[in-house]
Amino acid sequence: KAQGNWAAVAAASSQRAALNRPEFLLHAQALLNTGKAQNAREELQTWVADHKDDAPAWLQLAQTYSRLGQNAQMARAQGEAAVAQFDYGRGLDYLQSARRLTGNDLYEGSILDARIRLVQTEQKDMDDKLIGS
Repeated sequence: KAQGNWAAVAAASSQRAALNRPEFLLHAQALLNTGKAQNAREELQTWVADHKDDAPAWLQLAQTYSRLGQNAQMARAQGEAAVAQFDYGRGLDYLQSARRLTGNDLYEGSILDARIRLVQTEQKDMDDKLIGS
């Protein structure tokens, strides 16, 4: 019944705590498609904080940030999605782009600097395992 009717999907799935992952992601998309990007952002941020390796959720969060015009956060979310898929090179590119986009924001910049260093370490560890050292 609700197919194509994002408002009905958002209303039907409003109890996020009771949702499984597929329903949650559909709910977040419904929020985004009904002009409730702020709500989608808040719920997706909570989700990825608990599910750091959920690349599709990170990509949906990136889409939400894009809709909100938050480019640095969008690039970071894209980077986190890539890292969740073990694509460290692409992840680092996005994270470094996010770092540049933060400009003079020392708080966000320091968070991204630390994350970049951690991903570089993860990439080196993965390379060592694959290539051998």
